[in-house]
Amino acid sequence: MTSPGILPRLKQETRQHHRVVERQLNLCDRSRTIHEYLSLLERLYGFYLPMESRLASVRGIGRLGLELDLRRKVPLLLSDLHVLGRDQCVVSDIALCDKLPKVDDVPQALGCLYVLEGATLGGQFIGREFEQRLGIHANHGGRFFASYGAAVAEKWKTFGAILTANAVGVDTQDTIVASGCATFDAFGCWLQ
Repeated sequence: MTSPGILPRLKQETRQHHRVVERQLNLCDRSRTIHEYLSLLERLYGFYLPMESRLASVRGIGRLGLELDLRRKVPLLLSDLHVLGRDQCVVSDIALCDKLPKVDDVPQALGCLYVLEGATLGGQFIGREFEQRLGIHANHGGRFFASYGAAVAEKWKTFGAILTANAVGVDTQDTIVASGCATFDAFGCWLQ
């Protein structure tokens, strides 16, 4: 019997962690006003800023061809916050998450990125909800949820190929899956 590839395994083994986060957050219901939406953006910024910094410092991550600089969400969040009226002084006071998942090597980084890159897929749906409800769109406070726009499927496919190519061996796959679960858990706790 052959084992499933890393992407099906990640989807299956992180499913419960993902569901818990979705239930806890209930993003669309908890962001009914612009004020609530801004609070959500601030919480996202507070997680993504230290997380992206930690990912960028992982030795060897740059050699994978992920183009992490082009995948960063912090610039999108900053743009959204500024468009919606948060000035630099307010942004610099946003609390930052200090209970991040362990990301010391490439397999752990890939598990973490599975969650962050996967969020871009869900962000497309969530962004449409915010557009209908609050008039938020890619050019007005919704760049984070629009992320890659029409290229989201292509970016996910590229990430999946890189993840699969680097998920060699059971130990590596186990580390990737554990990191994905830990990232979902940390993300959910922070945003709650």
